Amino acid sequence: MLAACSDDLQTGNGTEGNGLEGDGSWFSLAVTPSTGHSTRGNPTGGEPGDGSETGFDYENRIDNLLVLFYQAEEQSNAPADTPIDKIFYFDRERIEGDNRTEPVQVNLPEGEYDLLVVTNTGDIRSSLQGKTLGGIRDYLLTSAWQEDNGAYDRFVMTSDGHTADKVTLCGNPKDEPADATVEVERVAARIDYRASSTLYNIVDETYGRGTATITGAVILNKMAAGSYLLKRVAEPVNGALTTSSPITYLGDELPAEGGVQRNFVVDPWTLYKTTANIDRNAFNPAAPGAGNRPVEALYDHYYTSYEDDYATWEELVTEGEPAGDW
Repeated sequence: MLAACSDDLQTGNGTEGNGLEGDGSWFSLAVTPSTGHSTRGNPTGGEPGDGSETGFDYENRIDNLLVLFYQAEEQSNAPADTPIDKIFYFDRERIEGDNRTEPVQVNLPEGEYDLLVVTNTGDIRSSLQGKTLGGIRDYLLTSAWQEDNGAYDRFVMTSDGHTADKVTLCGNPKDEPADATVEVERVAARIDYRASSTLYNIVDETYGRGTATITGAVILNKMAAGSYLLKRVAEPVNGALTTSSPITYLGDELPAEGGVQRNFVVDPWTLYKTTANIDRNAFNPAAPGAGNRPVEALYDHYYTSYEDDYATWEELVTEGEPAGDW
């Protein structure tokens, strides 16, 4: 009975506290970066794109993770007041090389639980403790990776909604833990471009015709204020995104049956970036929603018109890192 109770599980479990064991069922969690859904254009890109690229090791490395247990029929799209039953934390010492946790005991009543997984934030339980599902969904993440002298690591990843994200606790023994896998995806988006191998024909009013190649790039209007901890997409109403647009948590931009894009990923301020607000002090960089700051307070390198100062671009532009074989 115990083996049957755990063999069909789809998603995972964790350790309470700082690796201390508790009472109840034994669990082991495997976390898988969502490389199969990588966003990349070669040539079409997007979630079902035909040029999926697995990424660099440092982009997919998991150094720590949080597992949130809750119970809700609609899972991540359940009502905001849905309670979080428990939050567990694993540091790297409790995670094996294949991103599988050591078997641990969890003190929760037997039953079926829904799960959310967050990686590489460090131990932020004190910030999440006491929050309901709505509070977790609205939690403002101000950093999606770590950077030191041009080196990047600890990219934050969260559940992507592509797996069942459920587990059944039924008194599993240590030698037959509730074995489960959850898929996660990076909060940050990576921009890929073709560099020196491609020549572009250009026409300039002053200098005439010529060719150019990309030697570097810079992200303009880069969101700096923060991101929601959990991805959310909104569906336009009458062709426009508004504060009344239907929201789906951990949703996809493209419909499962194919076709044109229906949903758009929204950041904490997307639905407030209206024509009326864009020239007003209507934003709050410290919290999602409206405020009294200009929209440029949300961004690094904020530009709304063409910048023709060569020195400005020379300072900002950097070379990318070769990736893939295209």
